Amino acid sequence: MKINFTVKTILVMIVLCLPIYAQQVRVGETMRLTSLSAGKFMNPKASPSGTIFFTGEGNRGIYYLSEVDNLIIKLNDELGAGYEFVFSSDGKSIFFRSDNYVAGKKYSELKEQIINTKEMTLLQPETRFLDVPRVSSDGYIIFSIDDKLQVIGSDRVSKKELAVLSEPIVKSVNNEIWVYTNGIKKTLQPLGDTHYIWTSLSPDKSNMLFYAVGKGTFVSDLNGNILFELGDIRYPQWSPDGKWISYMLDIDDGRVVSESDIYIISIDGQSKHKITNTENIIEVYPSWNRNSLIYSDSEGMIYSTQLFFE
Repeated sequence: MKINFTVKTILVMIVLCLPIYAQQVRVGETMRLTSLSAGKFMNPKASPSGTIFFTGEGNRGIYYLSEVDNLIIKLNDELGAGYEFVFSSDGKSIFFRSDNYVAGKKYSELKEQIINTKEMTLLQPETRFLDVPRVSSDGYIIFSIDDKLQVIGSDRVSKKELAVLSEPIVKSVNNEIWVYTNGIKKTLQPLGDTHYIWTSLSPDKSNMLFYAVGKGTFVSDLNGNILFELGDIRYPQWSPDGKWISYMLDIDDGRVVSESDIYIISIDGQSKHKITNTENIIEVYPSWNRNSLIYSDSEGMIYSTQLFFE
């Protein structure tokens, strides 16, 4: 008997072969890392060494928590610097976009700052429509101007062709997801003509995570084939080992968040754990710091919750 294997059949077989993560998760101690007397902070992110960085109100400036004495150290006071800043692979530098408004129009520069010395280097002069940077594992700095991808070499000076990148790049552009592999761009609409945000590459560079407005969060391969549907979860972030995804479940009116808690979910969607459960604290924007989650609240304080995977 002749058997016809469709693409869908093959995809289902692949998904069934993926490991299901049945780990038990125990929520440990939660620590408040900053107080309102020190200022209002948001959007924490851990460096490769585990140092916790965050930004101020309106994404102004970048700060970090000293591991020696828990003092808050200001790196810079640049407007917009705190929005999706990234670290060098060795954790010694930070890359960010610095914004300036002229006659109601936004102009941006791309800068690198050495953390220990606070020395800044201008990588891209002021221009319109500059996207936030990212850094490849082999040290290239990647960004876009007017949605045209640019690559700066590890020497921080030379411009490179996209083909030098040894790993894929994924990027949301309005109603599309762009996937670059070996310098070749592929345009995807995994869920059709809808708006895509919070798109990110898995730690092993084989899959991607994204949120489709009105449809929810999904894990797909780099061809846009859906592997797992995770539901209407917001601000999804890969765990360092790629087995879990952190997110927030918030209630808002389009402008103001009235309720929010932090959760994690296995990438297959089968195991979900509520990490925060507070009535008077609105926890938002979680990210991973090894086996901890760091996040802020609506008042402007930063927290860390330890997780144990058993």
